[in-house]
Amino acid sequence: MLDKVLVCVIMLLLDFAPVVYAQNTRLLSTDKNIATSNTIDGSSTTDISSTAPGETMQSCSDEGLGVEFPCMLAWPMKNTVDALEIQIATDPQVNMVIKKSESDGFVLSKITKDYLNKTNLYADGFVLTPVSINSADMIRVTGTSKNFPYRQIEDFYMMNGNELISVMFSVEPNILWGKYAEVFQYIIDNLNFR
Repeated sequence: MLDKVLVCVIMLLLDFAPVVYAQNTRLLSTDKNIATSNTIDGSSTTDISSTAPGETMQSCSDEGLGVEFPCMLAWPMKNTVDALEIQIATDPQVNMVIKKSESDGFVLSKITKDYLNKTNLYADGFVLTPVSINSADMIRVTGTSKNFPYRQIEDFYMMNGNELISVMFSVEPNILWGKYAEVFQYIIDNLNFR
């Protein structure tokens, strides 16, 4: 059994290079605990759906994206070109992606339904809403995935200098979105750029 756990840990370390640093400070004090359960193969999964936002989160950052955000060190993170992929949970499938895309003269007002339709990310019926969080103008897009109809998504588009940054959250199956919405909002509310 210990052999399997060691193999899983080594595989995770190889697949997910360390890209964050953490400060061991609590951002919000509560008396709830994170629920950890064992799977059939003996590995454990962390369920943050019963956790109050910020309860056990640390401050993580990605130097390449110039972003700092609340996270849990147990979340596997993987760098790709201009993006950070974060796996919050595996059952249900809960993910967050922070991505740098457009630059050089791009303005937030270019994020329109026509622009987003060309990305082929969203199924018909998605909602685009301008929001302001911590004095930062953003565009929030909510809906379902075009290619995965049971995946609920909520994406935030914002400018960091002259670069478009996307912070994308997804939950599959979509009926479990409500279990994670408060945590997602906490992350967006405490997102900082350097």
